[in-house]
Amino acid sequence: MLGAARAQARATWFGVVVALLALVVSAVAWANQQQLSAQQTALNEYAIKREQRVYASRVAIWAMIGQESSSVLPPGLDVTIQNRSPVPLRDVRVVATVTRAADRPAEAAALTGELPPCTIARLRVAPPAGAEFVRLDRQWLGYAGLRLAFAETDRRWLLAGSRLALLGGTDPAGSADPALSLRVAGLRSAAVGDCSESS
Repeated sequence: MLGAARAQARATWFGVVVALLALVVSAVAWANQQQLSAQQTALNEYAIKREQRVYASRVAIWAMIGQESSSVLPPGLDVTIQNRSPVPLRDVRVVATVTRAADRPAEAAALTGELPPCTIARLRVAPPAGAEFVRLDRQWLGYAGLRLAFAETDRRWLLAGSRLALLGGTDPAGSADPALSLRVAGLRSAAVGDCSESS
């Protein structure tokens, strides 16, 4: 009878050890599944963002300080806007921060209208009368203080340097001071090559 009790105790301890091992294996498997689920969620979010940006990521803006001016071409920035996507850009606005002598910096915008697919537009953008663009470090490399707000398909975007952000309810072009409209002159556009949905 004592031998049977010992055998039963050994079997019980063996069962406890097996149960503990099974618990450890289950915990490791659960942790791995959680990590896999998190990675899959991140991949899905990346794929959704990539799908949303398929057209907007093909838009660019850059500016240089204009070297020439005249009665029809005010002193300002020579701005280039490029749309290499196969869809038009609507409600295109150039947004800049400007200052007046005694005032705080304020947002100013200029509506340039629509930019057709596969088009590059060049224009002169000047600050409002009595104001100037905010000065930036290393301005001789080009003026990087402009932002571009635009709509394509059913989404609105803000392009600021190399950062592209999907706009929700806040649109910096919509919050710009109406009294501080940027002046636009010399708008001309041309077709760009290598522009298709697959390239």
